Amino acid sequence: EALPSILEVADIELLSADNDDGRGWLCRFRDGRLQEKQASACRRGSVITVSRLFENFPVRRKFMKSDQGEMRPVTAFLETTALAHPKVAFSMKHNGRTVFSYAAAAGLEERIYQIFGQEFLADLRPVNFTSGDFRMQGFISAAQTGISGKGRQFFIVNGRPVKEKTLLAAFNNHFQAYLEKSRSPAG
Repeated sequence: EALPSILEVADIELLSADNDDGRGWLCRFRDGRLQEKQASACRRGSVITVSRLFENFPVRRKFMKSDQGEMRPVTAFLETTALAHPKVAFSMKHNGRTVFSYAAAAGLEERIYQIFGQEFLADLRPVNFTSGDFRMQGFISAAQTGISGKGRQFFIVNGRPVKEKTLLAAFNNHFQAYLEKSRSPAG
């Protein structure tokens, strides 16, 4: 959904295949138009390269933060998306440097380990609850552990990451009695 918007303000190179035959397509877009489309050898999946962001919009470029400031929300979004889809491999490069690379994981537990590490995972407990047509599963902080800040609270509904104030409030309020005031639950 975001690609058409990005295409308006940057150049995109898209390499994509939806099969295991080793064949896909390479498409190059510049100035909002398809410049080149050719069959290409590639593995199943997509590689999206964005370049010249806001090159033709100097006014917008003037208001951009530092590289790190712009990277933080992009990295957070992709990590949340990786949590939502553990069976899909994700990697991110910036200026030729790998920011992260997560292989396809067997499940959510392995993906949490890939992103946050063993120490963080060790303080989580699995949750698996079903009521009628509804099912909730995942991992939450063990009682009396928690973390500083609320940056590791994720809700994924039907495979889509969501930020919903009511869910966040319910999650935090439920844990309030079990954590020190400076701590928040993770999950």
